[in-house]
Amino acid sequence: SGATGRVKMPHHNDYAGWDLIGTADTAQIVDGWLFNTKIKSLAHGYEITDQYQVDSLIKTVKFECGSTVSSGTLLSTEYSKFPIYANFNNGNIVVSTSADVISAYDMGSMFCSCNVLSSLNLSVINTDQAYYMWGVFRDCRNLSNLDISTFNTQNAEWMGSMFGGCSALTSLDLSFFNTEKVRGMDGMFGGCSSLTSLDISSFNTQNVVNMEGMFQSCNKLKTIDVSNFNTQNVSWMNGMFNGCSSISSLALSSFNTEKVVSFAYMFSGCSSLKT
Repeated sequence: SGATGRVKMPHHNDYAGWDLIGTADTAQIVDGWLFNTKIKSLAHGYEITDQYQVDSLIKTVKFECGSTVSSGTLLSTEYSKFPIYANFNNGNIVVSTSADVISAYDMGSMFCSCNVLSSLNLSVINTDQAYYMWGVFRDCRNLSNLDISTFNTQNAEWMGSMFGGCSALTSLDLSFFNTEKVRGMDGMFGGCSSLTSLDISSFNTQNVVNMEGMFQSCNKLKTIDVSNFNTQNVSWMNGMFNGCSSISSLALSSFNTEKVVSFAYMFSGCSSLKT
């Protein structure tokens, strides 16, 4: 829900305007959906074209740069200066390239619906120019830990459902996130039902238009500090805190709701909310 239906999204396959970053030592992932469907097809042994198709085979994904591997399923497109290969063995996907770094542009749905994925090492992924992060980890229901401390989000515009449905995550460090350009945060943490703490006090939300279901069903969160949120451009807040049954208070006095067109179910199921 949310950004995809409320706001005109950029065309996923329009890479002509992207200045492929780095030097000849760079490999590029320019389409998260393509990455997702290709590793699922590899694991299952038949073609999968739907990024939402639930996968129950891929347990780990590992990225290797400077690799000598030169065979496997080709993940990269003609836009990549170096080929990127994937190989699958006993639940493990190894993504290999001879380049020194893998750069990402469109990361949308990259690991979406990888239901048994329990381990990810993303330290070699350069996200300096990544603009689309919608649903990157959506419905990765077995991920209890996620280290994305190397992510540079300075150009990210879409983070809707980024962690949506990650029901095993107990904590998430986003203190380094640059959200200055982000327009969509709808469902960003929706369904993160094991999160016991979440520090988003540093989020810059000046350009966000959609916060629909942002914290929906985060039923173990006792506090959510949104006192610094700039909501001057937000149109949708429906279901924003829906199902946040452990929150006893919310500081919303700074919220500018001038442009909001929907508050539906914003606090529905907030059974502990007093102030």
